[in-house]
This record gives sequence, structure tokens and C-alpha cells, in this order.
Amino acid sequence: MSFWDHVTIEEYMKDPQAAKALRKQRIADGVPKLDPPPEPEDLPLPALLIESGHWITWKQFQQDCLDFAINMREENYDAVIGVPRSGMLPATIFSIQNGTKLFCCSDYGPLDLGGGYRSTRLNQEVRKALLLEDSAASGGSIRKAYKSIKDTGINWEIHRASIYATEQSMKYLDRYHTHLDLPHWFEWNLLGNMHLIQSFSLATDLDGILCRDFTLEEDDDGERYINAMRNMACLLPRSINLPLIVTARLEKYREETQKWLEDNQCSCTRLVMGPWESKEERERSDIAAWKLGVCNDYRIRMFVESDPYIAKRMANTKGVVILCPALEGSVHGI
Repeated sequence: MSFWDHVTIEEYMKDPQAAKALRKQRIADGVPKLDPPPEPEDLPLPALLIESGHWITWKQFQQDCLDFAINMREENYDAVIGVPRSGMLPATIFSIQNGTKLFCCSDYGPLDLGGGYRSTRLNQEVRKALLLEDSAASGGSIRKAYKSIKDTGINWEIHRASIYATEQSMKYLDRYHTHLDLPHWFEWNLLGNMHLIQSFSLATDLDGILCRDFTLEEDDDGERYINAMRNMACLLPRSINLPLIVTARLEKYREETQKWLEDNQCSCTRLVMGPWESKEERERSDIAAWKLGVCNDYRIRMFVESDPYIAKRMANTKGVVILCPALEGSVHGI
């Protein structure tokens, strides 16, 4: 017997506890089963727009940093200054590739991080330096960094650069690698950026996003499942605070799930878990429709989903952008 035989998704989303009581009452009263929702494979996929250029992976970021460093070789910079924290990665790659001194931007001026024994310019006086960020949206961060360096009285010729730049930020840059207007999302700071999370009313999946997915062997709805759940490594930075997590993990695993989140310093305002009684019942259900119902109930504008098929199914709605790292892009109905 399926949970949805005697209660609708809409009734559940309005009041989960009342829906469970209503289901029991309908069964006791002998109310006929409701018409089942169509099987997922029977539902047509919507027309989709996959904006892969708006989702930047770690792999793509590192390649873009290397390409930028190679393209800047003939500029003959004596040093590169990274803007912490994520700006230090392109700065380090630039330093290694071009043999320049490496500095870190600080409130007290550039901090010399050295250049290693293979640096070709360690003994040279710095005359020309590159101030480098990973991305520039408004240009505010690079402007602040540039001012803090100039305020120290350093007379270096400093060029401002970013790997990714919006149209708005270009007027504050001397160099950039890729023109990337908003909206765009980066794998390394998507769920660590509270401004983005709050601005987009963002919610996220759990398995495959906060931690890896379960293997087929682990997903036995029993001891192996629980043991794997307890020992999952967290894929996100420590001390994150998420407004809403929506997971198809069964409600009966709430205690273990909350313990894992607590142990990994991942707090969330609300944790919504699957209403099904068993793994088999869940597999017969339309998970995408259920997740969409949750998103609509909490007025979510962006949902991060790990499963490509579910992401495409969820895209069949207006007002919610579905971001799927496995698809390297965002999907939504058109």
C-alpha cells in the first residue's frame, strides 16, 4: 500500500500531520484509493534551457586560471597579489606558471609569500604587479583591495584583474579572462555564500550535495544504510547555515540525519524529509513532484538537486530555477 493511495501531495504539503491522520481515517472508513499519480517514466520531460556556462566547476575554474596565466606570460609581471580567499588560487597558479613572486593582499599591504626556489624573479625588485581576484561582480572587492595597497605608499605599477568579470565590473579591471554576467554560480562557494542563499530563497537536496550519494549496496533501508549515513564525509565548508533542506531520506531517519548535520556543523532552519513508510514506497512515488510541492510551499526560487532526471522533472514549473551540478548548469521550463 502506498502512502499516496489515500492522501494527495497537496494535502500533505498543507499540513503533514493532519494528512497522516486523514490517511488513517480514510483507510478505516474504507474510502477507495485515490487515482495514483503517473509513474515518473510516463511523464514527459519539459522543454529545458540548460545554461552550462553559468555553473563553474572546480575543474573549469582551475583550467581558466591556468589559461589566464599562460595568456599573461608576455606581460612580464614581477609579482602577483591574490585577494583572499578564493583569489589566492588563481594567484598561486599564476605564480607557479610564470615564476613570479607571490603576495597576499592585506590591510597592511601585500604580504610576501615567497616564490619557491624555481622562481625566476625572486631577486628582482618588484616594479610591476598583478592584483588578482577569482571573480568580480560589482567590482567592489577589487577596488577595496587596490585602495588598501595604494594607501600603504607602495609605488608599484599595479594592474587589476579577475578570472571572471561581469559587464558592471569591467570598468574597474585592467585584465580579465572570461566575461560572465549574472546570474552565475560557482561550485566552491554556492552554499557558503549567505548573501546568495538569502537573495535567491535557496533550498538544497542533501545526498549528492552535502555529502555523497549512497551506493546500491549501502541503500538497503537497514543497518548498512544507517552506518553509511553516520560516516559520510561532508562536502561543504564548516559552519554553514541553510534555510531549508529537502531530502527524500525517509522521516524515520530524522534523528540520524540531524546528528550528522550537527556533527558536521551544518545547521538548517528547516529539514523536510520524505513522508514514505519504506524505500519501496518511495521508489513508486513521484519524488520530483513532492520536492516541487515543498519548494512551492516555502516559496523557494532556487533548488539545488543532485539527480539529473529529478532536476529535469522539477524544471517543469515557473518561478523555480533548478541547479544541478551533475548537469553543470541550471534548468528551468521555457
